[in-house]
Amino acid sequence: MHPDELAGCVVVEVGERQAWPFITFADGGRGPSREARLYLDSRWQVRPPSESGEALPPSADVCGLLDLNSLTVERARVSEAGDLEIRFADGSGLIVSGAGAPDIAGEPWWFTPWTAQG
Repeated sequence: MHPDELAGCVVVEVGERQAWPFITFADGGRGPSREARLYLDSRWQVRPPSESGEALPPSADVCGLLDLNSLTVERARVSEAGDLEIRFADGSGLIVSGAGAPDIAGEPWWFTPWTAQG
């Protein structure tokens, strides 16, 4: 799954599985509904919709992701540094660092493949 595929998707779930926080996106396309999860093993930052609002400090606390529930993705991209940048239709955003911690064996963030729902 590539971040470009997130445009138009809706956040339907935020949670934590073992040590990894995750965000589940539903594509809401014309065909059968599909979902994919984004797992986080890095620092992230949630940005509020208002330019005047202050970004939340980088976090490892899954509660910081709860405000993203039910939001629609406007666009998503990977920066040259490997950061995942997701912009939502309400103007808020999520930036996930592409730099892993020294104790991380795998990727700092990753997607599951799309799975069909119901």
